[in-house]
Amino acid sequence: MIRAIELRPDTETESFIDAIRRSGPPIRAFEEGGKVIVEVADARHAELLRRLHAAWVKGERDWISRLPVQQTTPASGVPKELARYPAVLLLLVTAIALFLFLGDIGRGDINALAASLLIVNVKQGFEVSLERLTTDQEFWRWLTPAFVHFSWMHLVFNCAAVYEFGRRVEMVMGSAAVVLLVTLIAVLANLTQVAFGVSPLFGGLSGVAYGLVGFVLTRARLDPATGPWQLHPAIPGYMLIVLVAFSTGVTEGFGLHIANAAHWGGLVSGMVLAVLAGRPRTMTR
Repeated sequence: MIRAIELRPDTETESFIDAIRRSGPPIRAFEEGGKVIVEVADARHAELLRRLHAAWVKGERDWISRLPVQQTTPASGVPKELARYPAVLLLLVTAIALFLFLGDIGRGDINALAASLLIVNVKQGFEVSLERLTTDQEFWRWLTPAFVHFSWMHLVFNCAAVYEFGRRVEMVMGSAAVVLLVTLIAVLANLTQVAFGVSPLFGGLSGVAYGLVGFVLTRARLDPATGPWQLHPAIPGYMLIVLVAFSTGVTEGFGLHIANAAHWGGLVSGMVLAVLAGRPRTMTR
């Protein structure tokens, strides 16, 4: 997103933003440092917005009727929205495509594709340890469990979380940063699960999702001036509550075994990587 204008938080600003949302280009408006920040996705819209606001201040309002009313529905805007984040889109498409060809791993239906993606080759035994991982030297397995999902619900929840937090990273730091970050978090989350777990039958993007949560929350503290890092606390709050609740083992009584170590490993690694990312970056899009 591109920061177009900074306005005073008053009723005139509210009226201007309402008019733009009804008839102007798509915008994102939020309060920061005692000002209202208005962002747009397109540089051309940024210049248009500045001209419209200058006219608004002069009392010229006839442009409202000349602008085409936005007719885009949420459903029709989804493909365009996803296209703005190619790295996140590639990640989600890969996870969904692989899921369609995986067997029902939870019921023991481990086909050749699933066997090639799990943390170890279970056809050669279910023993899982860091020592086996280094001995086998099948290093792609350190990453690929992130793309193994056990149900549609598992897949949908993870994809939604990865999209919500991953797009913020891509918005600020670019596509290459998303690819690198997801790779590092996935590997660290998977290795954490191996270190503390007992079964090779784990997977999913949830470790990555929690890593992105940790990354975004930490960047929000380190770089509060960058809008995409700021989000409603209820979103990460819900995920962190779920993480703590699941870590108590409450789900195991229902036969649902959660890879909690991978979730915690992802969260912590995301926070550490956010610190290592250094000083604030200028948004790339």
